[in-house]
Amino acid sequence: MPFKLLTDLYFDNKVQVIPSGAMSFFGYLYKLENIIKTPGLINLEEADLQTIVFGAKKITIINLESKGKDKGTQIGNKLKQLIPEARIQKGVGAIFHVIGNSSLTLYEVNDVAEGVYTFLNDDANIIFGATIDEKLKDTVQLLLLLAE
Repeated sequence: MPFKLLTDLYFDNKVQVIPSGAMSFFGYLYKLENIIKTPGLINLEEADLQTIVFGAKKITIINLESKGKDKGTQIGNKLKQLIPEARIQKGVGAIFHVIGNSSLTLYEVNDVAEGVYTFLNDDANIIFGATIDEKLKDTVQLLLLLAE
């Protein structure tokens, strides 16, 4: 159901993907489906996705990655820099998922979350998940769906 809602929004031109050209909308759907199917530290489910997508007027999908020292802070800063480019009103909901290797710390996840919060209303519904993937070595990835 949530994937159909996302697809309907996409075909109604109500989905924005940042950075543009990095991956197709359907590539993000595939990635999101894999995140939901893969057990993680904090799992996301289809019901979580539906909570954020249902009733949204617009969805913005942001996919970022950072390597090296202070990875979480780097992603948080990248998010803050995207605000003017994204032309996003304060969001009413967000679902974000952080993926890193076993060295991923709660501090890094918190730094990412602070960047996400800059896009949201004070009373926004926020759902997050986290997964460990040892193939990422020194990399942290973020997939964010922001509902307006």
